[in-house]
Amino acid sequence: MRLLKKISSWLLEREAAPAPIRGAPSSATDHTVEREAYARLVREAAEHRAAGRLAEAERVLIDALRERHDDAEALLLQGLVLKQQRRLEEAVDSFLLAAHFRPDFAEAHYQLGLIASSPGGSADAEQHYRRALGADPHHAKAYVALGALLVERESLDEAVDCFRKAVGIDPDYAQAHSNLGLLMAARLDRFAEAAPHLEKAWRLAPDDPDVMCNWAMYLQQRGELAESIALCDRLIEADATDPIPRLNRGLARLKMGDFSRGWVDYESRKQAGWPYVARTFPFPEWKGETLAGRKILVHAEQGLGDQLMFSSCIPDLMAMAKHCVIECAPKLEALFRRSFPAATVTSSAKTAGWESDEKLRGSDCYVAMGSLPFYFRKGRDAFPVHRGHLRADPQGTAAWRRRLADLPGKRKVGIAWRGGASSTRRSVRSVALDHWLPILRRADTSFVSLQYMDSREEIEQIGRDHGIQIHHWPEAIDDYDQTAALVSALDLVVSVDTTIVHLGGAFGKPVWVMVPAVAEWRYLQTGERLPWYPAVRVFRQTLPGEWGPVIERIASELDRLPVENVNGPDAGA
Repeated sequence: MRLLKKISSWLLEREAAPAPIRGAPSSATDHTVEREAYARLVREAAEHRAAGRLAEAERVLIDALRERHDDAEALLLQGLVLKQQRRLEEAVDSFLLAAHFRPDFAEAHYQLGLIASSPGGSADAEQHYRRALGADPHHAKAYVALGALLVERESLDEAVDCFRKAVGIDPDYAQAHSNLGLLMAARLDRFAEAAPHLEKAWRLAPDDPDVMCNWAMYLQQRGELAESIALCDRLIEADATDPIPRLNRGLARLKMGDFSRGWVDYESRKQAGWPYVARTFPFPEWKGETLAGRKILVHAEQGLGDQLMFSSCIPDLMAMAKHCVIECAPKLEALFRRSFPAATVTSSAKTAGWESDEKLRGSDCYVAMGSLPFYFRKGRDAFPVHRGHLRADPQGTAAWRRRLADLPGKRKVGIAWRGGASSTRRSVRSVALDHWLPILRRADTSFVSLQYMDSREEIEQIGRDHGIQIHHWPEAIDDYDQTAALVSALDLVVSVDTTIVHLGGAFGKPVWVMVPAVAEWRYLQTGERLPWYPAVRVFRQTLPGEWGPVIERIASELDRLPVENVNGPDAGA
């Protein structure tokens, strides 16, 4: 690192060179004068920095550090000046020297953590933050920075604790309140606890971009989409280079059904780094130009449900290109290969890299799977009315139909009651199995578990407590192609918001999905039908957390509908 070498050379010169030919201070007064002159230099540098005169600040600090190379405060100030100039390697050197000369210097460790947390930084951020807090347990900013890092690593409870400590130290720390509130609302669904923190942050710093951004996200969580969009507009106007407000605005627009503008904003996920992870290929990104005579790679992104949903656009792309190479999650490879026989399907590129997969070589361009709707689904009328765009294994489906035929009752209904993970709002995407009793108590139906997490204990418990049998075949869940065949063989799927909804919808299978009052963007804000899947019906909460009316309505619908038409008169139309 350049500056470290420079300063190290100064240290070596000072140790190796003969004493300078000048009069040594002869009295305490001389020492005092020298100290005061040095202090004036450091103050001058600080004033230059405060006024934005970074070059002057840097020059003065170099002079100061020639006098006292081990002054941790001056080294810290030098690091801050370099950091403001985006000379991060050199800034790290200064902060490391500051921490070396004063090991308990909390601010130096905090600054090292900030740089390590930045894109392209090191993996040492957590260590630096914890060292800062070890040196100064009242460093509120270090608690906030550590909390943000822990959120990224899914250590949500510890992150909450960090943010709480920060607001305990500084009750008027707007960013701490904002981060704590957003974490509780967006990731933990603890809205009642979140609201006071977000509202206080908004009162304290209504013009702070981070606070504004978190408030805009919170407004989306409350379903106040127009207000959220207006705030995102303000943020974009203030800084058009920040992708997060644009992405948030895009999600709000998509949820409102404003597809033409929503997909434009959704492209900013590539700069935001979420939910998209950047990929590099030795050929250019497709931007909508003609594909006649060209080979295009569609690379996977996000989770299984996203890939199932976005794959409905692949036939549109295949109609334009000479050949398509489709990358997908390993679990979907057999399903996609069967459904898109004219394409080349692979699951290896994401883990092994394009250069190790012969199937990917020779592509002329690439496109992210989540970008396909930008080109092919610009309006509601651009979504095709279909009876399924994917195909389960016909032999596997036939085998499952034979097994299901041996079960009692006229209907064979698959159910899934837990969805998501801690990072994807599991608490509001799950309905405890014993709440399903109004649905499950019917003699004319056999219920089959499609739950992909371990559910044996819950199934056995409801059998013991209520005499209800839910059939469960673990082998059908462990092998996703078998899951697909089982779903295809069922009469109906009733599920919370989970991947099973996308799987059934992609087959044109009747699916009834229960969604929370404020649902994910793909379920839109209102309505019973989804543009992606004509055979899916949406049953929405009226009030957050109130699943009872939703369950009762589904039970009533099951009672009224004939076996041959479980999804209503326009099923699959």
